[in-house]
Amino acid sequence: MLTEYIRCVLPRTASDGYEYKPNHPGSDATRRGYRDILRAISVDGQTTAEAFGVGGWMPTLTPEPYADLDDMMRAARNCRNGYDVFVVSDVNHNGTAFGDSGNLAFRAHHDAIHILHCAGFDLRGEALACQAQLQRLHLGVEARAVLIGEVVGQALFHRETGEFPTHQGVQPTFHVDEHSIRYCESLLRFALESEATK
Repeated sequence: MLTEYIRCVLPRTASDGYEYKPNHPGSDATRRGYRDILRAISVDGQTTAEAFGVGGWMPTLTPEPYADLDDMMRAARNCRNGYDVFVVSDVNHNGTAFGDSGNLAFRAHHDAIHILHCAGFDLRGEALACQAQLQRLHLGVEARAVLIGEVVGQALFHRETGEFPTHQGVQPTFHVDEHSIRYCESLLRFALESEATK
């Protein structure tokens, strides 16, 4: 079932034969989900302010700006103390459903959640970060499904393949409907129950 999720929902490249289906009944709900996430993040400036302080954040082209959570937390402390600016990676972010600037804002918010909740980068840590992000943003069911698909789906893809998707984001193949909403909620529960890896 999880392998099927990876194959169908998170294709590794555009050449996998999936194409955007604008007339799919779930596509409007999916777009609304992405929009609602960005709206909630734009209202929740407190999260990034708590994590990064006055130093703020900026995008940078680097595949893995932080080796692990400790490295990320150290960078955030330096930022809060005014020594540095927190770096948010912009690798593979072009063409996501969030849009370029929206995806960077999403990544900054998500990184802040990792810092504030000491959530690691393995599947369980990403699920914990996703759960905390859901609690902080108070999203509706469509946006919840999209957020879980984005965060937990990509973490699961990484766990199974050792790589991140070339085209980040659950679009164009992810469509929010009654089935996917239930599936994403069970995916989050599965990931929360998974063992943390060192």
